[in-house]
Amino acid sequence: ETPREGRLWLGPLALGAVAYGGQMTLFALALERVSASLVVILFHTAPIVVVAVTALTGRERLTRLRLVALALGVGGVAVVAAASGELRAEPLGIMLGLGSALAYAGVVLGSDAYTGAIAPLPLSVLLATGAALALLVVAPAIGAGTPGGASGWLLVVAIAVLVGVVGTTALLAGVAAIGPSLASILLTLEPLVAL
Repeated sequence: ETPREGRLWLGPLALGAVAYGGQMTLFALALERVSASLVVILFHTAPIVVVAVTALTGRERLTRLRLVALALGVGGVAVVAAASGELRAEPLGIMLGLGSALAYAGVVLGSDAYTGAIAPLPLSVLLATGAALALLVVAPAIGAGTPGGASGWLLVVAIAVLVGVVGTTALLAGVAAIGPSLASILLTLEPLVAL
């Protein structure tokens, strides 16, 4: 279950660079143009894409319960985010926020192809590594600064490990255990946990 055989590691690394790194970049760019509350709402439309793709491809059945869970999850995110702040909007920011959701849906759907061959932890490390490599290239291009001092870098490493590896490993374990659509719907609980 580790990606030692052949080039099995290349796909997840590329998925991390393009989809995961793209999601992070688009999310950050959206935050510059619309309120954080609105970006959270837009980002959490990703489960709608995941449910639609898995149903259309026959990967998972579209059941009434799944639709109710999706509506409650995405609706709940909208209520929580709207109640916690202003919903300042700009068309480009909205597009970037939706792009972030599409990219994250790509991470979930793309990862599903590897969960049978690669265990969640090594898969998570490959995705995070791909994203980190992409962000090293993208960050200077979009004018993102680097952390100042040791404490800034320590914070970056802590976020990378906790969010990038631990959080993604939990998501990938969920994708393997309950499928991509239910795992993505459960992600809508994230704003409640963050409060």
